[in-house]
Amino acid sequence: MPNTALAAVAAGMPVSGAEAAQAALLDPKRAKRILANRQSAARSKERKLRYISDLERRVSILEQQEHSLCEQYNKLLEHTSGLARERHALEAALADADSQQGIPSELQGGPSELQGIPSDMQGLSGELGL
Repeated sequence: MPNTALAAVAAGMPVSGAEAAQAALLDPKRAKRILANRQSAARSKERKLRYISDLERRVSILEQQEHSLCEQYNKLLEHTSGLARERHALEAALADADSQQGIPSELQGGPSELQGIPSDMQGLSGELGL
């Protein structure tokens, strides 16, 4: 029987407690190495499980952040669209008001068109209310 236990250990086959004890008596260095390898494999498995658990936690956090950012993006997109509609409405109202007051088209642009005018004339146009 001692040879079969030693042969099983040598082949790397799992052995029962009694057979392992016999194998340890016959080759204690090998039995010690096998035990150390099993413990190392168990520690490695635990590290791997912790790593996977950490990755799953990080994925969950990132999915929550993605959901929150998507909601924020959609709200900002709606707000931007509303502002664009409001700008277009105000521009149309301004154009209607300017056309009703009879302001020549070259003066309807407002201050942005005054940038090309020399500074002494800009003061004059400000005094005139243009």
